[in-house]
Amino acid sequence: MSGSQVSAEQAFADLLQGLSDFPPQLSIPLVPAITFDGREYSEITLREPTAEEVRQAEEQLRVGAMLPHARRNYQIHLVQRASGVPLAVVSKMGVGRLEAAMAYLNLFLRVGQATGGY
Repeated sequence: MSGSQVSAEQAFADLLQGLSDFPPQLSIPLVPAITFDGREYSEITLREPTAEEVRQAEEQLRVGAMLPHARRNYQIHLVQRASGVPLAVVSKMGVGRLEAAMAYLNLFLRVGQATGGY
C-alpha cells in the first residue's frame, strides 16, 4: 500500500470519529409554535435516523425524484421519522427550520462520502 492510500481500518476509524463529533440530538425551536390535535409544539428534537427510517423517507422519491415537491416530501418524512412528531406538524414548519433540520440529518447521511462511502 502506498503512503497516499488509507487502510480500510483507518477509514472506518475516521468514519466512527466523524460520527462521534455530531451531537446525538438537536432541538429546533418552532416559531411560532404549531398546534395540532390539541397539542402545542414549540420545538422538535431530532436524532440520528435509522436505516429503515431513511429507506421509508426515500419512498417519497420513487415518483419524480428530481421534482422539487418529491424532494420536499422526502425531507418532511425524514424529519418526521427522526423527530417522532406528527407529519402534520413537520408539514407546517417554516421552510428555514425544515432546512435546518435537514442540515443536521445530512451530517449522518453524508458520512463517508469523501472516501467513497461504505
